[in-house]
Amino acid sequence: MISAQFALSTQVIFAEETSDRLEELRQKQNELESESSAIESNIQGSKDQMNSLSEEKANLQSEISTIQSSVDQLIQEINQSEIEIQEKEEEINRLNEQIETLKDNIEKRTEKIEDQARAVQQSGDANSFINVLLSSENFADLVDRAKFISEIVSSNQSIISDQKKDQEALEETEAQVALEQEALEETKQGLEVSRNNLVNQRLALETRVTQVQEEYNLNEQDLNSLLSQKDEIAAKTNDINNQVQAEQERLEQERIERERREREEAERIRKEEEARAAREAEAARQAEQEAQAQKEREAQTKAESERNVQSEQSQNSQPSQQSKSTVSQTQTVSQSKAASAAPVQSGGWARPANGYISSRFGYRTHPIFKTRRLHAGVDYAGSGTIRAAKAGTVVSASYSGGLGYHVRINHGNGLTSVYGHMQPGLHVAPGQSVSQGQSLGIMGSTGASTGVHLHFEIHKNGVPVNPLSYVN
Repeated sequence: MISAQFALSTQVIFAEETSDRLEELRQKQNELESESSAIESNIQGSKDQMNSLSEEKANLQSEISTIQSSVDQLIQEINQSEIEIQEKEEEINRLNEQIETLKDNIEKRTEKIEDQARAVQQSGDANSFINVLLSSENFADLVDRAKFISEIVSSNQSIISDQKKDQEALEETEAQVALEQEALEETKQGLEVSRNNLVNQRLALETRVTQVQEEYNLNEQDLNSLLSQKDEIAAKTNDINNQVQAEQERLEQERIERERREREEAERIRKEEEARAAREAEAARQAEQEAQAQKEREAQTKAESERNVQSEQSQNSQPSQQSKSTVSQTQTVSQSKAASAAPVQSGGWARPANGYISSRFGYRTHPIFKTRRLHAGVDYAGSGTIRAAKAGTVVSASYSGGLGYHVRINHGNGLTSVYGHMQPGLHVAPGQSVSQGQSLGIMGSTGASTGVHLHFEIHKNGVPVNPLSYVN
């Protein structure tokens, strides 16, 4: 019994250890799954970032292409403008030549008019004409003044008219040249500014493209690192899964082996129970046969005694006092033997518990094991206190798988009584002397029991006998 309990406790401890091992492996599985989920989230974030950067890079390159097209178009415009500027500059040079020609013509006419004026001075009142001419603020004023000096310029009307036209043409040409030069400068400056802005804009976009590419490369490195970590975690997870599977298979094998041992142990117990029941049945049968033989011997002795008496009476119709005494002694011996063969009734034993008898002594189908075996006692159904059926000494007060909490009492003369299936908390202990009716414990359903009851046995020289032969 101790060995079996030790083996069972060892199995329980080992099962707890293996359960802890499996729990530890499953915890590692959960940790790896959480870590894998976090890395997978980071991987997805890196991929999204890389996709965003790729899209931004594509957009930037598209903008660069657009700007480059604008730059190319602007360069064509600048080239065309430079051609136009060159043509304008040639036109300006031509106009400048015309201006020089006009200036030369004006200078020559001016000299001619001055010559004429000197001639007039010599022929008339020179001081008055000279003063008029010299007081002019400019050549135009001089011409205007000349209108009033009809005596001097009447012969030079054609010269003065040409001089005035040339002067106006000169001023108009000079103004035109100045405007065209200013317009050309503004055009050149605007084109240069536009080209410079486009170049700078393209440079900024190219710089951003470089930054995007660098960020993309960094994200790609991070992604590769995360993928490597993911592979490592996958390898660890696979290893843990293999360990879990191996542990589960090992536990399953242990469970199968444990169940096999339990079945074997149950089978061993069943066989032992059947063997014990067979021995008890055989002992009961032999006891019954012995009792029957004893009864037959006593009956035969009684019959022989009666025949002897009758024979003596027939030989001597008046028996002597000695014969009467012999007959009386023979009858007393016969009565004594008959009395010793009769079962002891309630005068020496008390009912151990209240309640009705739910199962009697004899063979029956066991309610739990479903096999036919000897029921070596009497069952009292009900509840309440269980009491000693007869005074004696407590042999044992313990627990077993079949009887549960039980008490065994030795009453002497080869008689013992057993009280089974009691509740925990027995009222007596081994070695204790008990009196008839003393409380032993409370009716229960411990051990191999299907309900609250008392299983009561009486043994004669170690062999179970029918308790109802001793107790009402």
